[in-house]
Amino acid sequence: MPITKFTPTFNLEQERIEALKQLIPETVSDGKIEWEVLKEALGEFAEEEGAEPEVLNVKKRGSPGFMV
Repeated sequence: MPITKFTPTFNLEQERIEALKQLIPETVSDGKIEWEVLKEALGEFAEEEGAEPEVLNVKKRGSPGFMV
């Protein structure tokens, strides 16, 4: 029996970009993050350049732990 490689049908990166677009629409253009606009939108909450990036962990509406 041949072994077939599993290929996921979802794209977590695209889901996170869509979540960001819902939160702050002006930060996403043509499916890509506008980093300078995002920094402006975050204001004092943006980290200094050179800091270790953190993963954007956005919960979807209806999922456990989602808050409005």
